[in-house]
Amino acid sequence: MKKFLILFVILFITSVSCSPSGKTVKIPESIQGNYFDINADDFWVYSIQEDFVISDCKFWEIKKVVDKKKFIKIVLVNNNTQKNLVVSKISDNAFQFKDDNASRICKTSNDRSGRIARNLPFTLQPGSVTILGFIKNYEKYKTEYPVIEFTYNNYVLTKENSEYAKIDSLGRFALRMELLSAQDIMYKFKNELHNLFVSPGDSIMLYFDPDGEENTNYQGDHSDVCYDMQETYNTRCILNDAREDNRQFGKPFNEYKRYRETVRNNELDYLQQYSEKPYCTEIFKIWYDKTSYLGYIEGLLKCNLKYHNLGDKNSEKRAFDNFVSNFKAEVNMNDTLAALSGLYFFYALSVSELLYDFRNAYKEAHLQNKKYISENESLNNNEKLKLLDETAYKIMANNVLSMSPGRFRDIACSNLVAKVLDNRQTDNVEYVYTLVKDKIDYIPYLDILTGHINDFQGKEKAFTAFPVNQWHSGESGEVLLKSIVNKDKGKNIILDFWFTGCGACRIGFKAINVFKKEVESEANVVFVYLCFNSSEKDWKFVSNEFDLLDRNYLLNSDQTAFFKKNFSLSGAPRYILINSDGKIVDVNFKFPKEKAQFVHDLKSSLQLD
Repeated sequence: MKKFLILFVILFITSVSCSPSGKTVKIPESIQGNYFDINADDFWVYSIQEDFVISDCKFWEIKKVVDKKKFIKIVLVNNNTQKNLVVSKISDNAFQFKDDNASRICKTSNDRSGRIARNLPFTLQPGSVTILGFIKNYEKYKTEYPVIEFTYNNYVLTKENSEYAKIDSLGRFALRMELLSAQDIMYKFKNELHNLFVSPGDSIMLYFDPDGEENTNYQGDHSDVCYDMQETYNTRCILNDAREDNRQFGKPFNEYKRYRETVRNNELDYLQQYSEKPYCTEIFKIWYDKTSYLGYIEGLLKCNLKYHNLGDKNSEKRAFDNFVSNFKAEVNMNDTLAALSGLYFFYALSVSELLYDFRNAYKEAHLQNKKYISENESLNNNEKLKLLDETAYKIMANNVLSMSPGRFRDIACSNLVAKVLDNRQTDNVEYVYTLVKDKIDYIPYLDILTGHINDFQGKEKAFTAFPVNQWHSGESGEVLLKSIVNKDKGKNIILDFWFTGCGACRIGFKAINVFKKEVESEANVVFVYLCFNSSEKDWKFVSNEFDLLDRNYLLNSDQTAFFKKNFSLSGAPRYILINSDGKIVDVNFKFPKEKAQFVHDLKSSLQLD
C-alpha cells in the first residue's frame, strides 16, 4: 500500500509539471507575442516571450509550463507572488486568457482605433514613478547600447536630469525616478528620442521596438496618454518644423511672431480634429494645449538674446519689448497645469531670465552704490564686490516678488537661488536664499530647495580637507602638456578643458562617467581634466562632485594663456584628442552624448578599425 501511494504521488507530480511527451517545455513559439484585449479596456494586456511574461505592468518569470492539446498552462512568479495563466486558442487571431483574477478574449492584431480612453486622474504633487520596459530583439544592440536613458526636468533647481537604466541580457530594464508633478519625459535609445507621459505614483510598462516605433506598446497608468502622444508625434513634428523655424527666426520680430501664431493655430486645429476621436484622452487635450502655448511663447522669448545688446533705437527691439510687456501683464504664469508639458522647464527659465534681468540689475546696483562707495574710501575690493552682488540680487528678488503669489513665483524664486549655486557664487548663496525662502508658499518646492542648499553646504564642509596639491603644476603650459603626454605614453589621451561655472561641462562629466571605464579599456584612452578661470575652492567642489580624482589639473594664468594661444581656447567644454604616438589628431573632438556615438567618433578620429 505504501509503495502504491509513493508511485501515485510521482505520477501526479509528473502529470502536472510535464508535457504529454513527459518533458518539461518552455513556452511554445506558437503563442509567443503581444495580445490585446478585444474590449480595449486595458488594450495591450499580455506579452508572452520564451523566457518571461509581461502582465499587470510586471515581469513574470516562468516557473512551470504544461502544454496540453486544448490549452497551455503557465505558472508565473513575481517576487513572492505566484499566479496561473491558462491560454487557449479560439481562432487564428483570438485567444482566451484565464488567470487567477480574470478571463479575457485577446487578439494578436494591434488595431489601435478600438482603444478606449481610461482617463485616470493625474497629480501635480511630487512623487516617484516606476518605469519598466522590454526592448525587442535586444541582442542586436546590446554591445553598443548597454543602458537606456530617461530625461526629465526639475524646474525648481533649473536642472535637466538624466537617469540611466541597465538593460539585462533579455532586453529588460527597470528604474524609479522622482518627479515634481505629472509631466512628459523623454527616453533615448539608439540615439533616438521618444515621449512618455507619467504622473507621480504611476507604474508604466514599455514594449519598445527599435526598428519600428509603431510597434511600441504601453501598459499601466496613463498608457492611453502615451499612445496619444505616440500616434500624433509625426504630425506634431511636421507642424513644428525646426528648420523652418530657424529660417523664420532670422526675419523681423513681428513677422516671426505672425509665423509662430500661424503654427500654433494649425496645432490647435489638429488638436481639435484628433480630440474628436473616441480614444483621445482628456489629459492629452490639456497637454497638447499647454505644449502648443508654451512652445509659442518660448519661441518668441528666445528673441531676447537676439535683441539683447541693441538698446532702444532698433524698431525690432521695441517690438520685442512691447510683446514682453503685454505678455507679463496678461499671461497667467501661475497656471500649474502648464507643468504637464516638458516645455514648461524652458518657459520657466526664459521668463525667470526676464524677471531677473541680470545685466540691468547690476547696472542699477552700481548706480545705487556709487555714492556710498565714494564716501567710504576704506572699503576694500572684496567689500565693494560683496555690496554690489547683494544689491543686485536684492533688485532681482524684488522683480520676482512683484509677481502675484503662486507656484510660478515660487519656481522663479527657487531658480534665482539655483542660478547662484550653478554659477559657483558660494559667498552669495545664503544671502539670496534668505531673500526668498520665506516667500515660497508651496512647501514641496521649498523643501526641495532647502534640501539642495543643505546638501551643497554639507559638501562644501566635507571638501575643506580634500588634498589638491598633487593636482597643481607650476610648470609652463608647454612643459605641462609634454609631461601629460609622457606620463601616459602609448595611450590615447582626451584633454577635457572646463571651468567651474560651465553647465555644459557638468553635462559632459555626467555623460562620460556612465561609460568612462568601459571606454578607457576598449579604446586604450585616458581622460585628463584641465580646469581654467576658476578658484581652487570651486575647482575642488566640482572635481569631487563628478569624481574627477585622477589626472586633474587647475591651470594657472600662464598655463591658461598658453592653451588659449595655441589651441584658440575661448570657452568650454572643449576636447582635444591626442593619439598613442603623442600626436594631436583632433582639436575639436565631439561632445559626448552616449557610449556608441563617443566610441565611434573616437575610433574614427584615431583611424582605428
